[in-house]
Amino acid sequence: MEQYVSRQPIFDKKLCLQAYKLLCFGGDCHSDDYAGEPEMSVGQLVRRTITDDAAKIAADKIIFIDYTDRILNNQVELPLGSERMVVEVSSEIAPTEQVCAALSAIKTAGYKIALDKLNVVFPDEAILQLTDIVKVDFRTTTEADRPRMLARLKQYNMEFLALDVKDRNEYQEAIALGFNLFQGFFFASPTLISSGQMKTISLNRVRLIGELFADRPSFDELTNIVESDVNMSFKLLKLINSAAFYRRNKIKNINQALVILGLKELRKWATLIMLEDNCQDKPEELVRVAIIRAKMMETTAHQQLPQIDSQKAFLVGLMSLIDVMMEKPMEKVLEELPLDDEIAVALLSRNNVFGALLKMIELYEQSSFEGVRKIAEALNLTGQKLPFIYFEALEWAELLAKDL
Repeated sequence: MEQYVSRQPIFDKKLCLQAYKLLCFGGDCHSDDYAGEPEMSVGQLVRRTITDDAAKIAADKIIFIDYTDRILNNQVELPLGSERMVVEVSSEIAPTEQVCAALSAIKTAGYKIALDKLNVVFPDEAILQLTDIVKVDFRTTTEADRPRMLARLKQYNMEFLALDVKDRNEYQEAIALGFNLFQGFFFASPTLISSGQMKTISLNRVRLIGELFADRPSFDELTNIVESDVNMSFKLLKLINSAAFYRRNKIKNINQALVILGLKELRKWATLIMLEDNCQDKPEELVRVAIIRAKMMETTAHQQLPQIDSQKAFLVGLMSLIDVMMEKPMEKVLEELPLDDEIAVALLSRNNVFGALLKMIELYEQSSFEGVRKIAEALNLTGQKLPFIYFEALEWAELLAKDL
């Protein structure tokens, strides 16, 4: 059975990215006897792959990695230094002498220990004394539970992380209670504001998108549009000379850059610039998630769905969070943009093949194995390829994000 790896962002109170939680789902990820190896689970998976792939998984951020009691008892070697990883254990872990000794040794070596999915039932005192970060699960606790839990936990020297916060309201509640770390995709949930305060897409961006998606785009007109915008010109030249689009000779003028990129890449770039413009007051991770979705959709379409346009698939992924960035309903955003009907349907209702592919990737982000499996089967996709597509998208997104 397929085994997938994904990550969830962890933010501070200012929504600055601090770390990622590594998630393994599907197959036998949570079995202690995977393939006859007692320590096989996320810890074993990480030990085999993370040394080479740490940059793809978490770039320069810290990684939270699950360790079961079986892994601890077998003294599985820690794959990264204490400055790069946090060891995470279940709040229901048995406080055996062997487990406590292993955690104590890990802590003495300079690693932080996180306690996962704490609810109203607290673990043994010995475990709490060893904990540096406690994750309070917002899905299994109530608004009345959480203040009481934090009041009891404040006697320990630990940080509080709000787990599975679903939206900005819960995020604000968590801040008021004293949480200083936040895990999940709550930042990608729409926050709608009054129509009088709604953001609008700049005229130059609309002109550029309109020309790029015209039946017969003119490179002379595209050059005029880009050259009339100093910021857009700078970003185009920076991108074309970057590692993401490496060339032996430097590109020195706008027309040359446009011609070399070509319409396919220009459509991606223009959409990406538009997203970045409207995301100045949002977490950087929002644009990164959109880029990852776009690359996963493009690669999956190219490799496994040759009957559909991989360029359209890319744009659907890239536009999938535009409503969050613009702080208004998706249908209102799409009224401003000259996008293809297939793209609009996918973004609004997930009802066509592009929408189904986007939904599958959203479920992948949420580590929903059954959801991913069902859509993959319906689209006749090879599930085993998804982790490789995901890693490629992570690496590509990091390269591209540095040059925006």
